[in-house]
Amino acid sequence: MRSNLPITQKEIELTDTSSIVSKTDLKGRISYINRDFLEISGFAESELIGQSHNIIRHPDMPPAAFEDLWRTVKAGKPWNGMVKNRCKNGDHYWVEANVAPIREGSQVIGYMSVRSKVTRNQIEQAEQLYKQMRDGNAPKPSLVSMLGNKIHDISIYYKLALAMIIPVAAMLAWFTFMQTTNVINMAAIGFGLFAVMLLLVIYKIKHSLNTIAYAVNGLAGGDLNVKVDTRGDDEFGSLMKTIKSMQIKIGFDVNDAKKTAEEVGRLQTALDSSTTAFTFVDSYHLLQYMNKATRDLWQLMAADITKTHPDFTVDGMVGKMISQYVEQESDRQQFADKATTPKTIEFTMYGRNISVVIVPVYTSKGEYLGRMSQWQDRTAEVVAEQEVIRLVNEASAGNLSQRVDMSKLPTGFVREIGDGINKILNALITPLNMAASYVDGIAKGNIPAKITETYNGDFN
Repeated sequence: MRSNLPITQKEIELTDTSSIVSKTDLKGRISYINRDFLEISGFAESELIGQSHNIIRHPDMPPAAFEDLWRTVKAGKPWNGMVKNRCKNGDHYWVEANVAPIREGSQVIGYMSVRSKVTRNQIEQAEQLYKQMRDGNAPKPSLVSMLGNKIHDISIYYKLALAMIIPVAAMLAWFTFMQTTNVINMAAIGFGLFAVMLLLVIYKIKHSLNTIAYAVNGLAGGDLNVKVDTRGDDEFGSLMKTIKSMQIKIGFDVNDAKKTAEEVGRLQTALDSSTTAFTFVDSYHLLQYMNKATRDLWQLMAADITKTHPDFTVDGMVGKMISQYVEQESDRQQFADKATTPKTIEFTMYGRNISVVIVPVYTSKGEYLGRMSQWQDRTAEVVAEQEVIRLVNEASAGNLSQRVDMSKLPTGFVREIGDGINKILNALITPLNMAASYVDGIAKGNIPAKITETYNGDFN
Protein backbone atom coordinates (compact mmCIF):
# COMPACT_ATOMS: atom_id res chain seq x y z
CA MET A 1 0.00 0.00 0.00
CA ARG A 2 1.21 3.49 -0.81
CA SER A 3 2.71 5.30 2.19
CA ASN A 4 2.36 9.08 2.05
CA LEU A 5 4.82 10.83 4.35
CA PRO A 6 5.55 12.92 6.33
CA ILE A 7 2.59 13.27 8.70
CA THR A 8 2.05 15.87 11.41
CA GLN A 9 -0.93 14.32 13.27
CA LYS A 10 -2.51 17.78 13.14
CA GLU A 11 -6.21 17.51 12.36
CA ILE A 12 -8.01 19.89 10.00
CA GLU A 13 -11.70 20.03 10.88
CA LEU A 14 -14.17 20.39 8.05
CA THR A 15 -16.96 22.93 8.22
CA ASP A 16 -20.60 21.89 8.34
CA THR A 17 -21.01 22.97 4.72
CA SER A 18 -17.87 21.28 3.41
CA SER A 19 -18.54 18.76 0.65
CA ILE A 20 -15.53 17.13 -0.97
CA VAL A 21 -16.29 15.69 -4.38
CA SER A 22 -14.14 13.70 -6.78
CA LYS A 23 -14.46 11.34 -9.71
CA THR A 24 -12.07 8.63 -10.90
CA ASP A 25 -11.72 6.16 -13.73
CA LEU A 26 -11.95 2.40 -13.17
CA LYS A 27 -8.32 2.31 -12.00
CA GLY A 28 -8.83 5.03 -9.40
CA ARG A 29 -7.14 7.85 -11.31
CA ILE A 30 -8.66 11.23 -10.50
CA SER A 31 -10.55 12.90 -13.35
CA TYR A 32 -12.59 15.52 -11.48
CA ILE A 33 -12.35 17.45 -8.20
CA ASN A 34 -14.20 20.39 -6.67
CA ARG A 35 -12.93 23.49 -4.90
CA ASP A 36 -13.50 22.10 -1.39
CA PHE A 37 -11.18 19.20 -2.24
CA LEU A 38 -8.41 21.62 -3.24
CA GLU A 39 -8.86 23.97 -0.29
CA ILE A 40 -8.90 21.22 2.33
CA SER A 41 -6.20 18.95 0.90
CA GLY A 42 -3.81 21.77 0.00
CA PHE A 43 -3.05 20.28 -3.41
CA ALA A 44 -3.29 22.16 -6.70
CA GLU A 45 -5.63 20.81 -9.36
CA SER A 46 -2.66 20.03 -11.63
CA GLU A 47 -1.17 17.88 -8.85
CA LEU A 48 -4.30 15.73 -8.55
CA ILE A 49 -5.84 15.27 -11.99
CA GLY A 50 -4.55 12.03 -13.50
CA GLN A 51 -3.05 10.84 -10.21
CA SER A 52 -4.22 7.83 -8.23
CA HIS A 53 -6.75 8.75 -5.54
CA ASN A 54 -4.46 7.18 -2.94
CA ILE A 55 -2.29 10.30 -3.20
CA ILE A 56 -4.30 11.56 -0.20
CA ARG A 57 -4.32 8.23 1.69
CA HIS A 58 -3.14 8.55 5.31
CA PRO A 59 -0.71 5.91 6.63
CA ASP A 60 -3.03 5.31 9.62
CA MET A 61 -5.71 3.86 7.33
CA PRO A 62 -5.59 0.03 7.36
CA PRO A 63 -5.35 -1.67 3.95
CA ALA A 64 -8.39 -3.83 4.79
CA ALA A 65 -10.64 -0.75 4.80
CA PHE A 66 -9.77 0.07 1.20
CA GLU A 67 -9.93 -3.58 0.20
CA ASP A 68 -13.52 -3.57 1.43
CA LEU A 69 -14.19 -0.32 -0.47
CA TRP A 70 -12.87 -1.68 -3.77
CA ARG A 71 -14.58 -5.06 -3.32
CA THR A 72 -17.89 -3.29 -2.77
CA VAL A 73 -17.78 -0.75 -5.61
CA LYS A 74 -16.40 -3.28 -8.09
CA ALA A 75 -19.47 -5.37 -7.28
CA GLY A 76 -21.56 -2.40 -8.42
CA LYS A 77 -22.64 -1.41 -4.89
CA PRO A 78 -22.23 1.87 -2.99
CA TRP A 79 -19.76 2.07 -0.11
CA ASN A 80 -19.95 4.15 3.04
CA GLY A 81 -17.30 4.54 5.72
CA MET A 82 -15.06 6.78 7.81
CA VAL A 83 -11.78 7.76 6.11
CA LYS A 84 -8.73 9.60 7.40
CA ASN A 85 -7.06 11.51 4.56
CA ARG A 86 -3.67 13.22 4.44
CA CYS A 87 -3.19 16.86 3.37
CA LYS A 88 -0.27 17.84 1.17
CA ASN A 89 1.62 19.28 4.18
CA GLY A 90 1.11 16.15 6.33
CA ASP A 91 -1.96 17.33 8.27
CA HIS A 92 -5.08 15.16 8.12
CA TYR A 93 -8.86 15.40 8.01
CA TRP A 94 -11.65 12.90 8.70
CA VAL A 95 -14.59 12.44 6.36
CA GLU A 96 -17.61 10.23 5.94
CA ALA A 97 -17.01 8.90 2.45
CA ASN A 98 -19.78 7.80 0.12
CA VAL A 99 -18.52 6.07 -3.00
CA ALA A 100 -20.64 4.76 -5.85
CA PRO A 101 -20.09 3.45 -9.39
CA ILE A 102 -20.72 5.73 -12.38
CA ARG A 103 -22.77 3.99 -15.06
CA GLU A 104 -23.45 4.57 -18.70
CA GLY A 105 -26.38 2.31 -19.32
CA SER A 106 -25.49 -0.97 -17.67
CA GLN A 107 -21.73 -0.44 -17.87
CA VAL A 108 -19.63 0.96 -15.00
CA ILE A 109 -17.20 3.57 -16.38
CA GLY A 110 -15.78 5.02 -13.16
CA TYR A 111 -16.47 5.94 -9.56
CA MET A 112 -17.64 9.08 -7.78
CA SER A 113 -17.18 10.06 -4.17
CA VAL A 114 -18.93 12.61 -2.00
CA ARG A 115 -17.38 13.22 1.43
CA SER A 116 -18.68 15.29 4.32
CA LYS A 117 -17.90 16.24 7.91
CA VAL A 118 -18.06 13.59 10.65
CA THR A 119 -18.80 13.89 14.37
CA ARG A 120 -16.18 13.55 17.08
CA ASN A 121 -17.86 10.35 18.26
CA GLN A 122 -17.58 8.85 14.76
CA ILE A 123 -13.88 9.77 14.64
CA GLU A 124 -13.18 8.15 18.01
CA GLN A 125 -14.97 4.95 17.04
CA ALA A 126 -13.16 4.81 13.68
CA GLU A 127 -9.76 5.44 15.27
CA GLN A 128 -10.33 2.61 17.74
CA LEU A 129 -11.49 0.19 15.05
CA TYR A 130 -8.69 1.07 12.62
CA LYS A 131 -6.05 0.69 15.33
CA GLN A 132 -7.40 -2.79 16.09
CA MET A 133 -7.29 -3.61 12.36
CA ARG A 134 -3.69 -2.38 12.03
CA ASP A 135 -2.69 -4.46 15.08
CA GLY A 136 -4.48 -7.52 13.73
CA ASN A 137 -7.02 -7.49 16.54
CA ALA A 138 -10.09 -6.49 14.59
CA PRO A 139 -13.27 -7.80 16.31
CA LYS A 140 -14.82 -10.80 14.58
CA PRO A 141 -18.58 -11.32 14.42
CA SER A 142 -20.02 -14.10 16.60
CA LEU A 143 -21.65 -17.19 15.14
CA VAL A 144 -25.06 -15.98 16.28
CA SER A 145 -24.45 -12.59 14.65
CA MET A 146 -23.33 -14.19 11.40
CA LEU A 147 -26.38 -16.48 11.40
CA GLY A 148 -28.65 -13.52 12.10
CA ASN A 149 -27.13 -11.57 9.20
CA LYS A 150 -27.56 -14.55 6.87
CA ILE A 151 -31.23 -14.86 7.81
CA HIS A 152 -31.62 -11.10 7.49
CA ASP A 153 -30.20 -11.25 3.97
CA ILE A 154 -32.43 -14.09 2.77
CA SER A 155 -34.68 -13.10 -0.12
CA ILE A 156 -38.17 -11.97 0.90
CA TYR A 157 -39.57 -14.75 -1.29
CA TYR A 158 -37.72 -17.36 0.73
CA LYS A 159 -38.81 -15.74 3.98
CA LEU A 160 -42.44 -16.04 2.92
CA ALA A 161 -41.85 -19.64 1.85
CA LEU A 162 -40.23 -20.43 5.20
CA ALA A 163 -43.20 -18.87 6.99
CA MET A 164 -45.35 -21.55 5.39
CA ILE A 165 -42.90 -24.47 5.35
CA ILE A 166 -41.71 -24.28 8.97
CA PRO A 167 -45.21 -24.72 10.53
CA VAL A 168 -45.85 -27.73 8.27
CA ALA A 169 -42.44 -29.18 9.15
CA ALA A 170 -43.16 -28.62 12.86
CA MET A 171 -46.47 -30.45 12.62
CA LEU A 172 -44.84 -33.37 10.82
CA ALA A 173 -42.11 -33.49 13.45
CA TRP A 174 -44.71 -33.43 16.23
CA PHE A 175 -46.63 -36.25 14.55
CA THR A 176 -43.45 -38.32 13.99
CA PHE A 177 -41.87 -38.02 17.42
CA MET A 178 -44.91 -37.71 19.66
CA GLN A 179 -46.80 -40.52 17.87
CA THR A 180 -50.06 -38.66 18.23
CA THR A 181 -52.97 -37.99 15.95
CA ASN A 182 -54.33 -35.12 18.02
CA VAL A 183 -55.29 -32.82 15.19
CA ILE A 184 -56.12 -29.93 17.52
CA ASN A 185 -52.62 -29.90 19.07
CA MET A 186 -50.96 -30.22 15.68
CA ALA A 187 -53.10 -27.44 14.23
CA ALA A 188 -52.37 -25.22 17.24
CA ILE A 189 -48.64 -25.73 16.89
CA GLY A 190 -48.77 -25.16 13.14
CA PHE A 191 -50.98 -22.09 13.38
CA GLY A 192 -48.92 -20.65 16.20
CA LEU A 193 -45.66 -21.05 14.31
CA PHE A 194 -47.23 -19.71 11.13
CA ALA A 195 -48.54 -16.68 13.02
CA VAL A 196 -45.12 -16.00 14.54
CA MET A 197 -43.33 -16.38 11.20
CA LEU A 198 -45.91 -14.23 9.42
CA LEU A 199 -45.61 -11.49 12.04
CA LEU A 200 -41.80 -11.52 11.69
CA VAL A 201 -42.07 -11.24 7.92
CA ILE A 202 -44.68 -8.45 8.19
CA TYR A 203 -42.46 -6.62 10.69
CA LYS A 204 -39.49 -6.97 8.34
CA ILE A 205 -41.50 -5.64 5.37
CA LYS A 206 -43.02 -2.79 7.36
CA HIS A 207 -39.70 -1.80 8.91
CA SER A 208 -37.96 -1.89 5.52
CA LEU A 209 -40.71 0.14 3.84
CA ASN A 210 -40.56 2.74 6.64
CA THR A 211 -36.78 2.94 6.26
CA ILE A 212 -37.08 3.37 2.49
CA ALA A 213 -39.82 5.98 2.88
CA TYR A 214 -37.68 7.90 5.38
CA ALA A 215 -34.71 7.94 2.98
CA VAL A 216 -36.78 8.85 -0.08
CA ASN A 217 -38.67 11.61 1.75
CA GLY A 218 -35.38 13.01 3.01
CA LEU A 219 -33.93 13.14 -0.49
CA ALA A 220 -37.16 14.58 -1.88
CA GLY A 221 -36.92 17.30 0.78
CA GLY A 222 -33.38 18.19 -0.26
CA ASP A 223 -31.59 16.48 2.67
CA LEU A 224 -28.58 14.94 0.92
CA ASN A 225 -27.14 13.74 4.25
CA VAL A 226 -30.15 11.63 5.23
CA LYS A 227 -29.08 8.27 6.67
CA VAL A 228 -29.52 5.40 4.20
CA ASP A 229 -29.06 1.91 5.70
CA THR A 230 -27.36 -0.32 3.11
CA ARG A 231 -26.49 -3.28 5.32
CA GLY A 232 -29.05 -5.77 3.96
CA ASP A 233 -28.65 -7.92 0.85
CA ASP A 234 -32.28 -8.93 0.32
CA GLU A 235 -34.63 -7.13 -2.07
CA PHE A 236 -35.12 -4.26 0.36
CA GLY A 237 -31.37 -4.04 0.95
CA SER A 238 -30.75 -3.90 -2.79
CA LEU A 239 -33.32 -1.12 -3.08
CA MET A 240 -31.62 0.80 -0.25
CA LYS A 241 -28.27 0.42 -2.04
CA THR A 242 -29.88 1.85 -5.17
CA ILE A 243 -31.23 4.76 -3.14
CA LYS A 244 -27.77 5.25 -1.63
CA SER A 245 -26.23 5.34 -5.11
CA MET A 246 -28.89 7.86 -6.14
CA GLN A 247 -28.09 9.94 -3.04
CA ILE A 248 -24.39 9.96 -3.93
CA LYS A 249 -25.17 10.82 -7.56
CA ILE A 250 -27.46 13.69 -6.55
CA GLY A 251 -24.81 14.96 -4.14
CA PHE A 252 -22.22 14.79 -6.89
CA ASP A 253 -24.47 16.60 -9.37
CA VAL A 254 -25.31 19.31 -6.83
CA ASN A 255 -21.63 19.92 -6.13
CA ASP A 256 -20.83 19.81 -9.85
CA ALA A 257 -23.52 22.43 -10.45
CA LYS A 258 -22.10 24.46 -7.57
CA LYS A 259 -18.62 24.27 -9.10
CA THR A 260 -19.98 25.34 -12.47
CA ALA A 261 -21.90 28.20 -10.85
CA GLU A 262 -18.73 29.34 -9.06
CA GLU A 263 -16.78 29.30 -12.33
CA VAL A 264 -19.56 31.19 -14.10
CA GLY A 265 -19.70 33.63 -11.19
CA ARG A 266 -15.96 34.31 -11.42
CA LEU A 267 -16.24 34.77 -15.18
CA GLN A 268 -19.17 37.14 -14.79
CA THR A 269 -17.28 39.13 -12.15
CA ALA A 270 -14.34 39.45 -14.55
CA LEU A 271 -16.63 40.53 -17.39
CA ASP A 272 -18.49 42.98 -15.16
CA SER A 273 -15.18 44.56 -14.18
CA SER A 274 -13.87 44.74 -17.74
CA THR A 275 -13.62 48.10 -19.47
CA THR A 276 -14.42 46.30 -22.74
CA ALA A 277 -18.12 46.07 -23.58
CA PHE A 278 -19.51 42.51 -23.80
CA THR A 279 -22.98 41.12 -24.48
CA PHE A 280 -24.42 37.61 -24.76
CA VAL A 281 -27.50 36.94 -26.89
CA ASP A 282 -29.20 33.53 -26.77
CA SER A 283 -30.30 31.35 -29.69
CA TYR A 284 -33.60 33.26 -29.83
CA HIS A 285 -31.67 36.54 -30.33
CA LEU A 286 -32.70 37.76 -26.87
CA LEU A 287 -30.15 39.73 -24.86
CA GLN A 288 -29.25 37.75 -21.72
CA TYR A 289 -26.17 39.57 -20.44
CA MET A 290 -24.48 42.95 -20.74
CA ASN A 291 -21.66 44.26 -18.58
CA LYS A 292 -21.19 47.74 -17.16
CA ALA A 293 -19.07 48.92 -20.11
CA THR A 294 -21.91 47.96 -22.46
CA ARG A 295 -24.46 49.77 -20.32
CA ASP A 296 -22.29 52.88 -20.39
CA LEU A 297 -22.00 52.71 -24.20
CA TRP A 298 -25.74 52.37 -24.73
CA GLN A 299 -26.41 55.07 -22.16
CA LEU A 300 -24.50 57.49 -24.41
CA MET A 301 -27.06 56.78 -27.15
CA ALA A 302 -30.14 56.50 -24.89
CA ALA A 303 -31.41 60.03 -25.50
CA ASP A 304 -31.40 59.50 -29.29
CA ILE A 305 -32.91 56.00 -29.05
CA THR A 306 -35.89 57.24 -27.01
CA LYS A 307 -36.86 59.46 -29.93
CA THR A 308 -37.91 56.34 -31.86
CA HIS A 309 -38.40 54.01 -28.83
CA PRO A 310 -40.04 56.15 -26.10
CA ASP A 311 -40.08 53.30 -23.56
CA PHE A 312 -36.37 52.49 -24.03
CA THR A 313 -34.14 52.12 -20.98
CA VAL A 314 -30.71 50.50 -20.86
CA ASP A 315 -31.71 48.21 -17.98
CA GLY A 316 -34.82 47.19 -19.91
CA MET A 317 -32.79 45.81 -22.82
CA VAL A 318 -32.15 42.45 -21.13
CA GLY A 319 -34.61 39.85 -22.38
CA LYS A 320 -35.30 41.75 -25.60
CA MET A 321 -33.93 41.68 -29.15
CA ILE A 322 -31.03 44.10 -29.35
CA SER A 323 -31.49 44.47 -33.12
CA GLN A 324 -34.66 46.54 -32.71
CA TYR A 325 -32.61 49.40 -31.25
CA VAL A 326 -30.08 49.48 -34.12
CA GLU A 327 -30.72 52.65 -36.12
CA GLN A 328 -30.39 51.48 -39.73
CA GLU A 329 -32.56 48.69 -41.15
CA SER A 330 -29.63 47.31 -43.16
CA ASP A 331 -27.60 46.91 -39.97
CA ARG A 332 -30.40 45.30 -37.96
CA GLN A 333 -30.30 42.12 -40.02
CA GLN A 334 -26.71 41.54 -38.93
CA PHE A 335 -27.99 41.05 -35.39
CA ALA A 336 -31.17 39.19 -36.30
CA ASP A 337 -29.40 36.44 -38.28
CA LYS A 338 -27.97 33.33 -36.60
CA ALA A 339 -24.21 33.63 -36.21
CA THR A 340 -22.32 30.71 -37.79
CA THR A 341 -18.75 32.01 -37.89
CA PRO A 342 -16.90 34.82 -36.09
CA LYS A 343 -17.23 38.16 -37.85
CA THR A 344 -16.65 41.88 -37.32
CA ILE A 345 -19.21 44.46 -38.38
CA GLU A 346 -18.86 48.23 -38.38
CA PHE A 347 -21.71 50.70 -38.67
CA THR A 348 -22.89 54.14 -37.65
CA MET A 349 -25.61 54.46 -35.06
CA TYR A 350 -27.02 57.65 -33.54
CA GLY A 351 -23.92 59.63 -34.53
CA ARG A 352 -21.47 57.09 -33.16
CA ASN A 353 -19.12 54.76 -35.06
CA ILE A 354 -19.59 51.27 -33.63
CA SER A 355 -17.50 48.14 -34.21
CA VAL A 356 -18.83 44.75 -33.03
CA VAL A 357 -16.95 41.44 -32.99
CA ILE A 358 -19.51 38.60 -33.01
CA VAL A 359 -18.51 35.05 -31.97
CA PRO A 360 -21.05 32.19 -32.14
CA VAL A 361 -21.24 29.91 -29.08
CA TYR A 362 -21.85 26.17 -29.44
CA THR A 363 -21.91 23.28 -26.96
CA SER A 364 -19.52 20.34 -27.29
CA LYS A 365 -22.36 18.53 -29.08
CA GLY A 366 -22.74 21.28 -31.68
CA GLU A 367 -25.88 22.85 -30.19
CA TYR A 368 -26.12 26.57 -30.92
CA LEU A 369 -26.40 28.59 -27.69
CA GLY A 370 -26.18 32.12 -29.05
CA ARG A 371 -23.44 34.65 -29.64
CA MET A 372 -20.93 36.59 -27.58
CA SER A 373 -20.24 40.10 -28.83
CA GLN A 374 -17.54 42.63 -28.08
CA TRP A 375 -18.61 46.23 -28.63
CA GLN A 376 -16.29 49.16 -29.30
CA ASP A 377 -17.17 52.82 -29.68
CA ARG A 378 -14.74 53.97 -32.39
CA THR A 379 -16.20 57.46 -32.72
CA ALA A 380 -13.16 59.24 -31.28
CA GLU A 381 -10.79 57.00 -33.23
CA VAL A 382 -12.60 57.70 -36.51
CA VAL A 383 -12.41 61.46 -35.84
CA ALA A 384 -8.70 61.08 -35.14
CA GLU A 385 -8.18 59.02 -38.30
CA GLN A 386 -10.00 61.63 -40.35
CA GLU A 387 -7.91 64.41 -38.80
CA VAL A 388 -4.65 62.61 -39.60
CA ILE A 389 -5.81 61.91 -43.18
CA ARG A 390 -6.68 65.63 -43.57
CA LEU A 391 -3.21 66.62 -42.40
CA VAL A 392 -1.50 64.15 -44.76
CA ASN A 393 -3.55 65.45 -47.69
CA GLU A 394 -2.64 69.06 -46.78
CA ALA A 395 1.05 68.16 -46.55
CA SER A 396 0.87 66.32 -49.90
CA ALA A 397 -0.54 69.51 -51.44
CA GLY A 398 2.45 71.48 -50.12
CA ASN A 399 0.62 73.12 -47.22
CA LEU A 400 2.97 72.38 -44.34
CA SER A 401 1.52 74.93 -41.98
CA GLN A 402 -1.38 72.68 -40.96
CA ARG A 403 -1.32 70.75 -37.69
CA VAL A 404 -3.40 68.01 -36.08
CA ASP A 405 -6.23 69.58 -34.06
CA MET A 406 -5.51 68.07 -30.64
CA SER A 407 -8.90 69.15 -29.28
CA LYS A 408 -10.55 66.54 -31.52
CA LEU A 409 -8.45 63.63 -30.31
CA PRO A 410 -9.35 61.35 -27.37
CA THR A 411 -6.97 60.91 -24.48
CA GLY A 412 -4.66 57.96 -24.96
CA PHE A 413 -2.60 56.41 -27.72
CA VAL A 414 -4.29 58.26 -30.60
CA ARG A 415 -3.72 61.61 -28.92
CA GLU A 416 -0.05 60.75 -28.38
CA ILE A 417 0.27 59.86 -32.07
CA GLY A 418 -1.28 63.20 -33.08
CA ASP A 419 1.03 65.10 -30.77
CA GLY A 420 4.01 63.20 -32.20
CA ILE A 421 3.03 64.08 -35.78
CA ASN A 422 2.84 67.77 -34.84
CA LYS A 423 6.30 67.61 -33.25
CA ILE A 424 7.74 65.92 -36.35
CA LEU A 425 6.27 68.60 -38.60
CA ASN A 426 7.61 71.37 -36.35
CA ALA A 427 11.05 69.75 -36.36
CA LEU A 428 11.00 69.64 -40.16
CA ILE A 429 9.36 72.95 -41.02
CA THR A 430 11.43 75.30 -38.81
CA PRO A 431 14.87 74.52 -40.33
CA LEU A 432 13.35 74.25 -43.82
CA ASN A 433 11.84 77.74 -43.47
CA MET A 434 15.19 79.06 -42.25
CA ALA A 435 16.98 77.49 -45.22
CA ALA A 436 14.38 78.86 -47.62
CA SER A 437 14.79 82.41 -46.29
CA TYR A 438 18.60 82.23 -46.69
CA VAL A 439 18.31 80.90 -50.23
CA ASP A 440 15.86 83.66 -51.07
CA GLY A 441 18.21 86.33 -49.64
CA ILE A 442 21.20 85.01 -51.55
CA ALA A 443 19.14 84.93 -54.75
CA LYS A 444 18.40 88.61 -54.26
CA GLY A 445 22.09 89.46 -53.71
CA ASN A 446 21.85 89.76 -49.94
CA ILE A 447 24.45 88.10 -47.76
CA PRO A 448 22.49 86.74 -44.78
CA ALA A 449 23.79 86.78 -41.26
CA LYS A 450 25.50 83.74 -39.83
CA ILE A 451 23.13 80.94 -38.64
CA THR A 452 23.49 80.69 -34.89
CA GLU A 453 20.44 78.60 -34.00
CA THR A 454 20.87 74.94 -33.03
CA TYR A 455 18.85 72.29 -34.84
CA ASN A 456 18.58 68.63 -33.99
CA GLY A 457 19.63 65.67 -36.08
CA ASP A 458 20.57 66.03 -39.73
CA PHE A 459 19.60 69.73 -39.72
CA ASN A 460 22.30 70.66 -37.17
